[in-house]
Amino acid sequence: MIDSTIATLPQCHAMRAHPTLARVPWVQWLVLPLLLIPILLWLEQGIDLPTSALFFDPQSASFPWREHWLTDALHQFGRWPAALIFLGFVWLARLHRRQGNGRECAQAQLVWVSMLLCAAVVNLIKRGANTACTWDLVEFGGRYSHLDWFAAQPLALPPGQCWPGAFALSGFALIALYFFLYERARYRQAMAVLASVLLYANVLGFVQVMRGAHGLSHQLWTGLFCWYLSLLCYGVYRRSARVKNRHVPY
Repeated sequence: MIDSTIATLPQCHAMRAHPTLARVPWVQWLVLPLLLIPILLWLEQGIDLPTSALFFDPQSASFPWREHWLTDALHQFGRWPAALIFLGFVWLARLHRRQGNGRECAQAQLVWVSMLLCAAVVNLIKRGANTACTWDLVEFGGRYSHLDWFAAQPLALPPGQCWPGAFALSGFALIALYFFLYERARYRQAMAVLASVLLYANVLGFVQVMRGAHGLSHQLWTGLFCWYLSLLCYGVYRRSARVKNRHVPY
């Protein structure tokens, strides 16, 4: 599916000889993030509601941070950096295509295709999930019970559609920048960017916790999905580069 998606993109010119890079750590990239799953399940079962309760005011039966100017501003404008980066890489891919820089064109495409895929998949999962937003739960004055992701509602209520967190997606989708820099052999910069992306994404996610929109684990599930989707896109890119340049290690 991803191969066909990339094939339909504006075609870059034939890739120039690809520099020989060290073998990428596929096993670490695939296995280590799985260690987060038990932590996420633990957060869902015992930490999400108590954490959200810290930002709930029982007297007004509301989340005061929901309408606060600071969280409102972050909610309104927090997506802008990711949107600008996405548009920048679309422009960069077109520029390299016109200049005949095939490898650079494909690398720029890797970033914006990964971001699009993350946005599409996370929002698709969210549309099918029955988990309600925190402010809609009975513990906080709402009508919904705290259910598993796709469990049926016991009452005649519409789907909750609030898992995973879509706002934090604006940050986690930028994980593609890590693979972009890694591919260009800028390993230290790649780690620095990954740390910055995770910080940015978690700030966006915690804003939603403060506003009462999501549980803490909702945001982290988004990060896990975006990691593997970005890794999938990078794997397809490397496979394509390896086919065109046989000396590139896989």
